[in-house]
Amino acid sequence: IETLKDSAALSANEALTPLGKQIARLPLDVGMGKLAILGIVLRCLDAAITITAILSTKSPFSVSQNQSDNRIATIKASFSRGESDLLLHYQAYLAWQNACRQGREYEFCRKHLLSSQVLSQIEDQKVSLLVNLADAGLLLLHGQEMDLLRRARVNRRRSDFFTVPERYNELSDNDSGICAVVAAAFYPKLLIWEGKGWRNVSSNQHVSLA
Repeated sequence: IETLKDSAALSANEALTPLGKQIARLPLDVGMGKLAILGIVLRCLDAAITITAILSTKSPFSVSQNQSDNRIATIKASFSRGESDLLLHYQAYLAWQNACRQGREYEFCRKHLLSSQVLSQIEDQKVSLLVNLADAGLLLLHGQEMDLLRRARVNRRRSDFFTVPERYNELSDNDSGICAVVAAAFYPKLLIWEGKGWRNVSSNQHVSLA
């Protein structure tokens, strides 16, 4: 209950807020539901919903013990974006999409230590979440857009991807904005760096990371 209050899904007297009512319509926990909704409101939906799908699945990188640390670091650095692991994974996903369109999916994944299976799971999860948002009336799509989205849900070909309409996606290239949306979605479950250490925003206690 306190978590729901902190997320503004419940009021002080434990009644569902307007935000809470919308989150309750989605098959997501409160933080990820809030992330998806903020992605719509703040027009960075593709980034927000893809990050939600990644958090609901797992990292797309497939790293074995025989891979050198230097190679792993170099590959991940090639996708580096906004000093954020989540944006790094989003950038890798975007590059995978582009490789799929060019018919180079498996070559691309082998070269960059990515799992095509996990990326396909992320894509399936993303499309399902977009359908959920549309069915809940949170994502308003025109007739043809909705047809394309539903087709993407059943189409397993990795060459045609549903494109989030530009009106919901004007800021998906704004790294600072996306990081702010993620922070707002999961607040107060955050750590903040203060000089020489980390502080848990929720408990106000200092923590150490191994």
